[in-house]
Amino acid sequence: MNKCSKFFSYEDIYQCGETWFKNKELISNIPKENATYEGIKKLCENILDPIHENFGKINLTYGFASLELTKKIKGRIYPITDQHAGFEKINNGEFICKRLGQAVDFKITNVSSLKIGQWIIENQLPFDRIYFYGSEKPLHISYGPENKKQIIHMKEYKKNKRVPQVIKSL
Repeated sequence: MNKCSKFFSYEDIYQCGETWFKNKELISNIPKENATYEGIKKLCENILDPIHENFGKINLTYGFASLELTKKIKGRIYPITDQHAGFEKINNGEFICKRLGQAVDFKITNVSSLKIGQWIIENQLPFDRIYFYGSEKPLHISYGPENKKQIIHMKEYKKNKRVPQVIKSL
């Protein structure tokens, strides 16, 4: 395992999630761009390590996503804005996600995502975006060059349908 921070390896970030586990023999989900590795490192050092130190073990539910992996995920993602692709490019040289940076989704056993999100904000971690799906759902967080500190509530308006709403705090 190639460590990228105190508690995480690069493999932790690109070898996680339900879709990766189901398809790991069929597809490659390894970053190609050096900048993606640097983005993963910064995310782990600046966001995930402090969360781990405060709350304990983080259960990653979705990390880095190559083009091959995103093709296997149906309808629940939006690669051009969600930052899971890091600094990876499509065939024409354009970035998959122009926001750049790196994102992960995670949960911590017996700790609500609301509590984690509030702690992140109160402790002024340098996040780019948080997507909050609900207290019992995984929390999405990204670290990126915009360092926007934007909080988006993914409000459910009917079963399995959500609309993003930018909010001031959790």
